[in-house]
Amino acid sequence: MGRPDELAGSHMDIDSWSDTAGWLLGWLLGWLLSWLAAWLVGCQRWEFLGREKYIFHKKWACHLSSQNKKEGSQRNRKCPLVIDILVKKVTRNTQKNDSYLKKSPPLQGKITITGQHSHQTDNYKALNLLRISEETKEIFNEYFNNGYSVANALHAHEAQLVLKYPQETEYVRCNASVNPLPRTVYHLHKIWLKSTYGIAWSNKSPIEKLKEKLDQYKQEGIDVIIDEKDSSRWCVLIVTPIMKRAHSLPEASEIIFTDSTASCDAENTVVSIVLTATKGGAVPLCVLLHNRQDTAGYIRAYQMLAQHKPNCFGKKSCPEVFMTDDSVQEKDALATVWPDAIQYLCHFHVGQAEWRWLCEGKNQVDIDERQSFIRLFQQIMYAVNTEQYEEAKENFMNSCSHEKYQDRVNSFLKREREWALIFRNETLNRGHNTNNFSEASIRVIKDIVLGRTKAYNSCALVDYISHVWEDHMQRRILHYAYDREAKPRLVYNKLLKRMPQETKIEEIEEGLYMVQSAEKEGLSYEVNSLVGWCSCQSGRSGHFCKHQAFVFSKCGVGFPNKPAVTFNDRYKLGLLALGPEKCPKIDFFKDFDEENDTHMIENSFLQDIQMDQDICQQEQDTREISEHQGVGDTERREKLINELKAQIDRLHDVVKDEGGDTYDKVLETLVSRLRKPATPGQVMETMIRWKAASLVCSRRRGQIKVLPGAIQRRKAGKSRGAGRIRAGRPPNNQPKTSKKPLPRILNKSIVANKPHVKTHSRK
Repeated sequence: MGRPDELAGSHMDIDSWSDTAGWLLGWLLGWLLSWLAAWLVGCQRWEFLGREKYIFHKKWACHLSSQNKKEGSQRNRKCPLVIDILVKKVTRNTQKNDSYLKKSPPLQGKITITGQHSHQTDNYKALNLLRISEETKEIFNEYFNNGYSVANALHAHEAQLVLKYPQETEYVRCNASVNPLPRTVYHLHKIWLKSTYGIAWSNKSPIEKLKEKLDQYKQEGIDVIIDEKDSSRWCVLIVTPIMKRAHSLPEASEIIFTDSTASCDAENTVVSIVLTATKGGAVPLCVLLHNRQDTAGYIRAYQMLAQHKPNCFGKKSCPEVFMTDDSVQEKDALATVWPDAIQYLCHFHVGQAEWRWLCEGKNQVDIDERQSFIRLFQQIMYAVNTEQYEEAKENFMNSCSHEKYQDRVNSFLKREREWALIFRNETLNRGHNTNNFSEASIRVIKDIVLGRTKAYNSCALVDYISHVWEDHMQRRILHYAYDREAKPRLVYNKLLKRMPQETKIEEIEEGLYMVQSAEKEGLSYEVNSLVGWCSCQSGRSGHFCKHQAFVFSKCGVGFPNKPAVTFNDRYKLGLLALGPEKCPKIDFFKDFDEENDTHMIENSFLQDIQMDQDICQQEQDTREISEHQGVGDTERREKLINELKAQIDRLHDVVKDEGGDTYDKVLETLVSRLRKPATPGQVMETMIRWKAASLVCSRRRGQIKVLPGAIQRRKAGKSRGAGRIRAGRPPNNQPKTSKKPLPRILNKSIVANKPHVKTHSRK
């Protein structure tokens, strides 16, 4: 038919609508694509009834016309080109006055093209101004559904276009209909976030959007339980398939690690994780999301877990030990919900708190005495028997000359069963004396699951935990199941090397052995293979020691606490990661030399993980504000609020007459920002940022800051502060004074007699 500009002002008649509809639409689509232009619908009629004369009537205007455009807009080129498609009805009345309808067959279709493009259609600008196509929108929505960020989606999409159109790469890259501009993709992503997760930073709870997705989670085998008794407090319990299978592990009944963080999404939702130790590392039993961080919030969350998953601790209602840091709210909640469980404090957090107290200037501890004081305290904490413990306490009281620190330690000794090592021999904690599993898991959530970017809101956080973290856990456990991690074998071989091969073993009864000491003649240790216990100092708490390793190598009996060095252990990890339906058969996990009749797999675990389990848990809370606030604290807070109001009025009186327009704009900006925080977490974050900003202003009032661009150009390792760094070449005879930062290892901070570092790096 020719190019549209050649046909401008002409008419084309077509045969019956039913015969030529496909041809007409095909020609129109080809015409639009050949012109690489987008079109705006002017008016439209379709299937009119009654006395109307037309079946179809539609006009298209060039997208660079003045229609719906502001004057001066780059899209307003006032292009006059219009295409008009008309399909007439064929009736006795319409044929009377229409010569084309009288023909046989009737010519009922009419296409009219008027005007010409007033702009180029084959340069980069015309291509960049094209509207994104519906097909491209669907492609990018699929990227977002698969977890792509905006930047990753743009890079991946452009790479796919280059592969798909190798001969027309440059034209395709400029074509905004198939390769949209970044601002368009950001807009699409914003729309996708709202439709998928609801609206963030609003007074509307994201729980409503989460409720709409419960059926989808259920189909995927993910238990998501919501507890929303009132609008101000809510809690979400998440249990993925791997977490469900971990509920049947015997290890889950021994020691549980728990910790919380409130900096994973824009709403500062509290994420509480409950973990158990396996031969493939820590595995969560559940994840709790709640919007409060006080004691009542934790109680509500843990009660939700106890209610919906009553036997999640290795088929028991309560574990033997909880390992936590010294969070008052969290510990009080655990004691309320599971009063029979023993609570231990993480040794790392205990030592870190003592060292930081000693290094604080307000406590007035002499720098030369800090190291000796912390060593005296560590002697108490790490004493292995009663004599050492009593001697360490007496030595501390006689040697510590700082009365304030003596009072602190004496007060802390009232809770000695929570942190002194001597009292941990009473339980099977498997040698775990720190909460490092929880710390590492939170680091995994922030670094790997979230990519160091806060989630959009708590609804998005549920998606990340249910899918991204689940996939990460599966890959990590399978690395151990497929023997791709060398650590289990290295640990086992290292223990075995410490035992001479001529060491004698005596079997007392089934599962009970006496093993000769490798160092002291005439001394023997009792080894219980059924429990995974040894009477030596290392194995008293259930840790896998060299004596247990030697019994395993010589007698071939199974130990519940040994590393994953047999095919049975690897098969159990495979079941945990994949489930009984997807996991390969047990023969798949055998090494070349392993036989069928050695340490057969326990059928109980396989049967337990095949059972379906329901969800559980509670709602609540967080923010480390102690519940033990009395009337005096409330009065003090009210007094501070009134003082704050008075200071704001004073500042206004000072500047109101001389501030002018600048002062009005500052007030408008301040008020608009104050309207945004809607949850307690957001309010606290805003207030903390203001406090930090006020401190920076008071410290640096007299400094001239460098430009932000200068800070961004600095090399890695240079200061990121706003102060100017020294420039120029140093003298040749001057030694280099650059120092490496102190590693975040508590013992090295003590040896260097420096305060323990806090890492807020960009790693």
